[in-house]
Amino acid sequence: MVQGIKKWFGVSSDRIYCLGNGIPEDILNFSGEPDPYQALRPAKIAVVVAPKTFQFPTNDMSVARSIDIAECLTAHAQEIHVVVIGREAPETHSKLPKNLSFAGFLPSRADFLAHLHYADIGLLPFPKAAVAGGARNKAMDYLACKTLVISTPEGMRGLEAFHHRQHLLVTEDSAADMAKTLLAVCQNIQAYQPLAEAAFERVQSDYSWAAIAQKVANILKQ
Repeated sequence: MVQGIKKWFGVSSDRIYCLGNGIPEDILNFSGEPDPYQALRPAKIAVVVAPKTFQFPTNDMSVARSIDIAECLTAHAQEIHVVVIGREAPETHSKLPKNLSFAGFLPSRADFLAHLHYADIGLLPFPKAAVAGGARNKAMDYLACKTLVISTPEGMRGLEAFHHRQHLLVTEDSAADMAKTLLAVCQNIQAYQPLAEAAFERVQSDYSWAAIAQKVANILKQ
């Protein structure tokens, strides 16, 4: 992309070495799709994006942790439901918690965006061993939807610009602690909405393509 700047703008700058990915406009400006979780309401929805990957076990670890979290919250099944996007239910578990669903691989981009936007919480339940380098992409999608993020410390890898209790919530590295935090949030979710709003504003100002384009333009004008 850096190589294309001179082609697109007719000028270049040795101050630009690389450009990070911006947040797609269709996430920031989502509208129109119905709530895909209607059948699960009035429960609050905690979503986990975990497509099946065969070379890396990171998402498998987040799914295993999600199952443990749901099991910790079975007494609150009417209040909280965990939904995993990107895979079917694992065959290795014969009996899953009733407050856990697997949405599979969604058929369209519009379906995926609806599942993110209508979720109440975005979970990053990565254990320390997961080495979750890609978690930041999931987190940025959640934050761009004004969806409150609850993460383990490992899920925060690459998200140094976002802070605990300022933009999101960071728990201890355990299913029990994440479940405890999730329950507290779902029982008083409006109290945590300012965090999601602050994170969304940060995403718009620093990580939208419009913001990145403006930063490039400012450098090229110098």
